[in-house]
Amino acid sequence: MTTARTFHSTRLDCCAASFNTSLDRSAEQRARYAQDLALARLIAAPGQLSRWALPGKMARQAYKLLLLLMVVLCAGVAVGTPRQRLTTARVTGVIRDDAGGLLPNVVITFKTRKLLKKTVSRGDGSFDVDLPVSVYRVVAKADGCRDFKRAQMDARAGETIKLDITLKCRPTPIRIDAQAF
Repeated sequence: MTTARTFHSTRLDCCAASFNTSLDRSAEQRARYAQDLALARLIAAPGQLSRWALPGKMARQAYKLLLLLMVVLCAGVAVGTPRQRLTTARVTGVIRDDAGGLLPNVVITFKTRKLLKKTVSRGDGSFDVDLPVSVYRVVAKADGCRDFKRAQMDARAGETIKLDITLKCRPTPIRIDAQAF
């Protein structure tokens, strides 16, 4: 007798016939053999996945599983970029004073009706922030400077917005000691 795990389709049918005619097999062994036979048929013809290869309820379950797998894989391909890029905009910029000097530690506030997000400029005056898609009001505040206000900034999905800000600052008094000369 040939083994039931042979992967040649012509031999599979012969094996199935000889196994099923054997009376000394239990129902559990026959069910397990039917599953092995169905799997062997799939392996023997990998390009021909069809419903006939699996018995009844198992075929429907395999079909549903295959359909679910295809949907998940297609969704993964469609969302090939990170989710954050699809729902946010990136705002970058540099903050300077009116003389052209870089301003660190400036608080920049992005505000909508539902959201308030703040960031602080780094030591070199630069800043960057990721914002959800919306229309923002922008305010930048620094000690000794007038506030910068922009009434409307439109943040679109996946967009990088360059926002360079110049603040008008009060002149810093310089004290010169005439006796040092």
